[in-house]
Amino acid sequence: MNDSDSTRLWEQFHRTGDPAIFEQLYRAYREQVMKYYRAVLGDEETAQALMHTLFAKLFLRRPPVRTTFRNLLFAWASKLRLRPKSERGERSAPLPAVDPPAVDPPTIEQGEITDAIGGAISRLPPEERKVFILHAMLGFSFTEIANILGISRWTVKRLYDKARRRLQGGLGEF
Repeated sequence: MNDSDSTRLWEQFHRTGDPAIFEQLYRAYREQVMKYYRAVLGDEETAQALMHTLFAKLFLRRPPVRTTFRNLLFAWASKLRLRPKSERGERSAPLPAVDPPAVDPPTIEQGEITDAIGGAISRLPPEERKVFILHAMLGFSFTEIANILGISRWTVKRLYDKARRRLQGGLGEF
């Protein structure tokens, strides 16, 4: 679903409260939201809970759209309490932050690379991790990320560059 279609649907839902319209938006965006939460948190359970909380809050509050529905969705997603298990004193193995290759089962080398990338992303500072995931994995522009996170475009670019340098430094052997 493209941005203009989803924004039009959201405006219709905002006016009518029709659950069938909301369900279309939920089905169209739940995987992107889960991908974001998995990569930021490294915890499937918490990601799932936050995804459901996000959509429940949107359903109940029906906020107006100022730019696009997709921007509204991720602005709300980034404002929910994102606390990886490591910040809650729990230990978990980081989930790979990249989709596996669409080929036969990965070789050991591919698996090692995927684990290294997922681990490196999970070790980024929280703000850098959010910016990196929104831009590199979900394709948001720096301007969109600035609107979503409520920070300047310059700050977004600076955080992304820092994250990219950290990842390059941490993955130098690959």
